[in-house]
Amino acid sequence: MAVYVNNFTIETGAHFSRDFYLDNSDGTPLNLTGYSAKSHLRKHPESVNATSIFNVGFINREDGHIRVSLATTATKEIKPGRYVYDVLFTDSSDKKSIVIEGQVLATQDISPQLAITNYANESFAALPTDSHIGLDGSTGYTNLSPDGDWATGINQISNYGIIALGHWNNQCDDMPTLTTHLQNATYINALTSYMELGGIVFYIGEYVDCGNTEHHNDRLALLGTEIRLNSVTLGSGVGNLQISNNILPAQWNFDATNTLTGGTALYNFVGQNEPSMSFEKIGLGAIVVVGDSNGSTKTPANWYEGMRSLIFE
Repeated sequence: MAVYVNNFTIETGAHFSRDFYLDNSDGTPLNLTGYSAKSHLRKHPESVNATSIFNVGFINREDGHIRVSLATTATKEIKPGRYVYDVLFTDSSDKKSIVIEGQVLATQDISPQLAITNYANESFAALPTDSHIGLDGSTGYTNLSPDGDWATGINQISNYGIIALGHWNNQCDDMPTLTTHLQNATYINALTSYMELGGIVFYIGEYVDCGNTEHHNDRLALLGTEIRLNSVTLGSGVGNLQISNNILPAQWNFDATNTLTGGTALYNFVGQNEPSMSFEKIGLGAIVVVGDSNGSTKTPANWYEGMRSLIFE
């Protein structure tokens, strides 16, 4: 497998992402089905410890399209200077190959930015797809894509303080249209820009095997977050608030829920050490991920001000 050399710049304190399209030696797309990937940023090629670990998302495995990204919380810890990186692939037989490498210049952003804090509609809006276009009895969401097509709704997201994606009940379809939409450059760029300017994206997951957990995590990678769903199912219960925040309610109700890794825990399922709801800052905004579409997710209005307050955490 050929090694691609690509150099780029990271602006410290800002969300970073870069797409790569990998080809075979004959110019055809490199099929990445069955591969996993890791990518590390190091000060020197021989450095034992990584300065940071990139998130690697498979945008389209059959077309060789991947995206490496770092959240704002990661880039702000990088000191300005020169670094090296590589992307290591592992195939189904555990054979490892470095496929991309290069140099990185980390620069400091000195231009002040202010998050958008006021929206025309201080409420939740939804971009549902697949079998969830009717929002399945949920209330408190303005439906921007009642037919599942984002072409019109994506242009309205800047009018709302929180945009929700994912499941609206435990209809356990795999949501292929949602994946396709997040692979669309126009749509994902709009959502990323929305978050970078202060918007909140609310991703609604489900318990293990309600939908495909791996595909949930592929979509979360496309959204630029390090938060992932586990392969866990917990029964009905409540989660207790894990951060000092006098705006968010003390508890969130769950039905059957998954647990999460990555990000900052918001609500831990009572009796569990792992969260069922977490958030991560992206640009001046954030993404919030929950492991269940029922419970409080059905009627989230009381959490609007609290979720919006996360941009100041």
